[in-house]
Amino acid sequence: PLDLTVPENKMMLAIYLTAPEIENDRRGLNTKAGIRQAKKEGRYMGKAPRGYINKAYEDGRRYITIHEPDASTMRWVFKEMGEGLYSAESIWRQINKKGFKIDKNTFLLNLRNPVYCGKIKVAAHNDEPAHLVQGLHEPLISESLFYKVQDIMDSRSKILKGMAIATPKDLPLRNFIKCNRCPRMLTGSASKGKTTYRVYYHCRSSCGVRYRAEDVNNAFMDELTTFIPRPGYPELFVASIAEAYGNQHRAIKEECDELILQISTANKKVDAARELLIQNELEPSEYRKIKEENSSIIARLEMRLNEVNVQKSTHVNIKKLAEMAVNTLCELDKLYDISSIEAKRYLVGILFPDKIT
Repeated sequence: PLDLTVPENKMMLAIYLTAPEIENDRRGLNTKAGIRQAKKEGRYMGKAPRGYINKAYEDGRRYITIHEPDASTMRWVFKEMGEGLYSAESIWRQINKKGFKIDKNTFLLNLRNPVYCGKIKVAAHNDEPAHLVQGLHEPLISESLFYKVQDIMDSRSKILKGMAIATPKDLPLRNFIKCNRCPRMLTGSASKGKTTYRVYYHCRSSCGVRYRAEDVNNAFMDELTTFIPRPGYPELFVASIAEAYGNQHRAIKEECDELILQISTANKKVDAARELLIQNELEPSEYRKIKEENSSIIARLEMRLNEVNVQKSTHVNIKKLAEMAVNTLCELDKLYDISSIEAKRYLVGILFPDKIT
């Protein structure tokens, strides 16, 4: 035991007391360094996200692999999000009703997780910026779909609003009709009468706007007949579509050339920064920042270039498709009448993107 009556022994006591804490700190740093190195090698660390399951090799190294049926559900989720027709909350509610139980915050975090497209995120550390590395696991979705979903969630892509609301079959136009007294959209509900329920489109009670749903729905059916082309116009539409398709193919080629130019420009920026770094005219941290920014830009441009190249190589009989579409347009009111509530709202969203006044 230390004789604490000797002042110098208090220094030894301090060393004894702090030694375990120092050892724990060192062990923690070593663990963090090991996890970071594993991520750089493409290994996912931690509990596997939905759609994957944790497993281990014989030597103890952990990895994740696809786990069904959760994997199929997550593929469907990303596909639906990529369509841009339904909100993330609506899709979350749909899968929960089907038995895929997951809390909302975890679901939204999963949509942001690059592990689903085969990437592992390495967090920023000291002067090293955050970046993505290619994972060793099998991706559930393509990188292009993942980034498309990110763009939609960041509100950089157009989403057809109002189509994701759970809607009774008698109220297909709910949240599509603008109130004529205030800026709100009309909602709808059923009101109990003496012997039966009556369905209404209405604004808030303070506004007072209220219409019988049956009258509004019938008026909308009449409005759809105005979209039916008069005799002689279907042939003109087919010719115009064929011409527009040809123009689009030329535009695709131009976009392809522009993407190649942008990729080249971004690569030149990285090369120029590397030269400045070699000549000691640029700090390493500044070079890493430039490289990280342009690498992200290049990755997205290359994915878009791949999509454009696929479009370039795809040839369809546009005249036949146009004729089928125009024939459908000629029976638009009948098509709407026999469609499901989801299909009706999808059609309304296309025909009236700025809502109905």
